[in-house]
Amino acid sequence: MIATDRNLRCRKNVSSQEFLVGYIGLLLAVFFICVGLSLKTEVRSMSSQQQVNTSKFMACFHDNIDDNYLNNNTRVILMVVDAWRLSHLVDPDSPMIFLRESILSGQAVAFVANVQTPTVTMPRIKALTSGVVPSLISLVTNFFATENMEDNWVNSAAAAGRRIVFFGDDTWLRLFPKAFAVAEGVTSFFVNDYTEVDNNVTRHLDYVLTADHWDLLILHYLGLDHVGHSLGGESVVIRTKLHEMDNIARRIFHTVSARSPLLFVMVGDHGMTNAGSHGGGSEAESRVPLLFFHSKAEVIQHGNLNELPYAEQVDLASTLPFFLRINIPMGSIGLSLVPYIAEHWSFSEFAIFSTFVQQINHFSNFANDSALSRLLNAEEDRHCEAAEVFLTNARSRSTLERNREVQREIIQSEEQIIRWPIFVGLILAVLTFLLFSGLLPFYGHANTETVGTQALDYPALLIFGLYHISSYSTSLIEEEHDIWYDLHNTYKFF
Repeated sequence: MIATDRNLRCRKNVSSQEFLVGYIGLLLAVFFICVGLSLKTEVRSMSSQQQVNTSKFMACFHDNIDDNYLNNNTRVILMVVDAWRLSHLVDPDSPMIFLRESILSGQAVAFVANVQTPTVTMPRIKALTSGVVPSLISLVTNFFATENMEDNWVNSAAAAGRRIVFFGDDTWLRLFPKAFAVAEGVTSFFVNDYTEVDNNVTRHLDYVLTADHWDLLILHYLGLDHVGHSLGGESVVIRTKLHEMDNIARRIFHTVSARSPLLFVMVGDHGMTNAGSHGGGSEAESRVPLLFFHSKAEVIQHGNLNELPYAEQVDLASTLPFFLRINIPMGSIGLSLVPYIAEHWSFSEFAIFSTFVQQINHFSNFANDSALSRLLNAEEDRHCEAAEVFLTNARSRSTLERNREVQREIIQSEEQIIRWPIFVGLILAVLTFLLFSGLLPFYGHANTETVGTQALDYPALLIFGLYHISSYSTSLIEEEHDIWYDLHNTYKFF
């Protein structure tokens, strides 16, 4: 009863003018935050009209031009493991024996792929296929994804006549509704199910791995993510699920490569915390494995699990088009990983030249390279010399590092961490909170009746203030129920 009387006195101290100002402040706060979350740099073409044609340089290379990596008969399989973080692979006690042995032997080339926020599935699929950095509003639109209208290698491959088959997370079906010749999706809604959701993908492998009606196969397994959400990121079931994914990868590679040339790519869309959640930018959430297998690879250097090369997740969108023999997506900010893969596998000089030309054609709006100008303007009797100079410069370590630095600058300019409208919205929200709590004097004077009750209200204000702060962390939002449990018990003491 005492608490009720105090609350009534506090309510009387909020005048109609204060309520109106506070209400408008909240509306403006929501507006500015929504604007900030949805801000996104305009997707533009990275390439100019000037393009280098590699065909006229073909005679300059005397090694095997039509090598295994550019074989039109090569099949491509992309296997996405939801919430597969880096430690699941590189920890010494990892149960992923096949993948680890493949990396150490050089049969697979592995990268540490950096993932931009938000680390949820839909924007990560866009990053993998379009090479773009989605806005933070993707945290909301992740639950009702619609067709991806940005240029991407999935639709480009389908338009080029590639027969694409898909099984897995139905987010892909909503993003690419017209791309798949055969497809079946599974829903991510039932997070307590981490068995059937994967079995419904694996059951198709008996048939599809030995079938001839596809050129590109995409699989997206959700079970590991569901284990994290339902049992936590350190559950013993995690090891069982990792072992299952390892066996599936082994089966895929050995079965298909026995029938035809195969490029097999395996990647995590995002990681997970020890609590099993994701969405933020912690290392556990934003560092994932990225592996490349090729059945015809000639290994020249073995891998090291303790020193995996660095990559951006968006790099996949600029790497797969080389093997699919299609254009890099128009807005992709990814770099081709072929030069790094070529440090482990033997590539023809022409293949390396082609991938550098494809990349520099794509980024020609940003490139200020004299070697590019020499390629474009080379005279007939000196174009081989220009190609040699270009290739030497392009594959040098300093050039590769400079390209990575330029990419980081582009990503930082596009990444939606926090923008000024969000700052304005947060300030308005805090001021409104202080106004309604009586801590912010209205029109420059404090209400004397409120002052007497403020000391008793401080614990409540502190608790709800801390809750307000916690809402800016995606990981804490996912565990909001635990916060309320603690806050409820704490408030009882007052």
